[in-house]
Amino acid sequence: MIRKTVLPVVLLILLTVMSAGGEEPSQSLPASSASPMPWPYRIDLTKIKFTPSFKLGYQRMGMNLTVPIPFRISLGGEDTYEGDTVKLTLPEVNLWIAEAGLDVRATPDLTMYVSGAGNLIQNLFMSLSGGSENSADASTWKTHSLTWLEIEGGMRYNHWSSLAVVSGLRWDHFDLTIKDPDVLTKVNVGAYRNLNLLTGDILSGLWIPYVGAELRFKDLKATLIGTTYAPALLRVRTRLRADIQQTYNFLGESTITMKSAAMFVEARLEYKIRIRDKTGLSLWGKGSWLTTQGGGRLESGYGTTHSGLTVGIGSDRHLRFSRFSLGGGTALKMSF
Repeated sequence: MIRKTVLPVVLLILLTVMSAGGEEPSQSLPASSASPMPWPYRIDLTKIKFTPSFKLGYQRMGMNLTVPIPFRISLGGEDTYEGDTVKLTLPEVNLWIAEAGLDVRATPDLTMYVSGAGNLIQNLFMSLSGGSENSADASTWKTHSLTWLEIEGGMRYNHWSSLAVVSGLRWDHFDLTIKDPDVLTKVNVGAYRNLNLLTGDILSGLWIPYVGAELRFKDLKATLIGTTYAPALLRVRTRLRADIQQTYNFLGESTITMKSAAMFVEARLEYKIRIRDKTGLSLWGKGSWLTTQGGGRLESGYGTTHSGLTVGIGSDRHLRFSRFSLGGGTALKMSF
């Protein structure tokens, strides 16, 4: 009888002690030992720092593109011309670059940024002035029409004192027309005379997701970014013309559209010169390189005044494209 009475009492005492012991640490836990809140919840809206920037400078840019001429034309089954692969280039030219950007420092460690750059101001000036004969690039701009534009956004996480991790996404637009490229190796073949390309149009659009690192010193900043996978759309149109037996002519147009992945790398340097507490100038320089290649989809058409001309289309659709740039200039930054 005693055992039956004592056992429930002992169990009741143990449960009471365990319950009291489990609540005690919770009541005595110091507030400082609580887990810190994730960084999005630690953003103080009153301490967000905005830094708009305006950059001006020159950028040296060059391009190389290999593209096949797909037409194979034959007259009477004897005189045959078969197009080969040609190389279209953009000679190294100076672009006037204007860029506007905004940095937003959300926390001491995290900065988000957005910017846009291009040579639109240069194109506007050239169209209004009709080109300058005294310019070193005057002869090039007469045969090359170029529009380049890039827009990007990203973030910079600076958890370490002098090293930051950078990631972002850039959209790159490149539109070039070359007049009379003079790249054909076969100009007179059999009955065909004055074979030449009238124009070469190159249009590329790239989405470049990149990652990289940024080193910061007292007034110097060095950044290296890159990617091995940047989705690229490349469209190349060529127009071929030929005289046939001095009386007839042939005009063919082909467009090759390629979707592939590009490799991209860029290095930047910036040196700050402080003017006031919230205003400063800086000198900047950067160099970049990208390349892509692959097969594409062909669209073609032609016209001829010779009724006996036979026209065929070759099987080569392969494009190889690369571009590089090297530039520098000044920047004005203001913080508020």
